[in-house]
Amino acid sequence: FFGTTIQLPFGKMVLKLCQKVLLPVTVGQLLRMTPAKEYYKQHSKTFKRLQEVVLLGIVWNAFCNAFSDGLGIGVKESIFLMLLLPSLHLATLGAFFKFF
Repeated sequence: FFGTTIQLPFGKMVLKLCQKVLLPVTVGQLLRMTPAKEYYKQHSKTFKRLQEVVLLGIVWNAFCNAFSDGLGIGVKESIFLMLLLPSLHLATLGAFFKFF
């Protein structure tokens, strides 16, 4: 581990960063100077709902990919987690309602 080196494609990383972060931010800032800003203000509830749906789709996609690729744990561990996690959740809820 110590003393090893790796090579990172710096140019490709910067290009990806620009495509995924800087370009959308720049486009968004430029759109604020156009009539699109007023359109957004008039339809802000629709845009907020769309944003929620897109985020839900991203989470759903990640969830489905995790199960299609396999969780990397055995059947016994899965059953144990299926029992443990709801129990912890209910215990936490019970403690929350008892103290507050």
